Amino acid sequence: MGGSQVTADKIIGLLEEFGPAYFLLSQATRITPSEYRRLGPSIRDEKLLHAGEEIPIDADHAPRLNAAIEQIRRETALSPTVADAKAGPGAYAPQAGETSAEVNSNPGGATARAEVASEMKRAEREVRSGLDRYRRLAARRLEAHIRAALAAALHTLAGTTDDLCDDTRLDRVRR
Repeated sequence: MGGSQVTADKIIGLLEEFGPAYFLLSQATRITPSEYRRLGPSIRDEKLLHAGEEIPIDADHAPRLNAAIEQIRRETALSPTVADAKAGPGAYAPQAGETSAEVNSNPGGATARAEVASEMKRAEREVRSGLDRYRRLAARRLEAHIRAALAAALHTLAGTTDDLCDDTRLDRVRR
């Protein structure tokens, strides 16, 4: 029962996070939760907004949805990162195989590393603050349905962090 309960919790978490449109789109296109999250602003009213058109998310439009998702995947894989866009044309970008000493010798590298370190510290503070709020909620006497909603929210967050780790190719940290 444990494995099926975990699966059920994950499905409920996805339903609560995304609504039914995720399941319709994932059936048609095999999209992952991580990919769906990145599409967030492009999905409204059970329609995928792509290339200036609204594609209804349903089985009848599966071929168009698949084509749109494949195009988005190709563009995402080839598009420059946000950091590259902020740096502007001609800015230094580390090359494949470059050693950390070579990257560190780049004068713009220190500024970029400091910005990333600052953002990471801020993100960690915010995550810890949010987790503290969940701990305080979990310590309270809650009705069963509220406790179940809290557990579902935590499962969804756990899935999101797993997706982020997968997206950044980090091994998941286990305690």
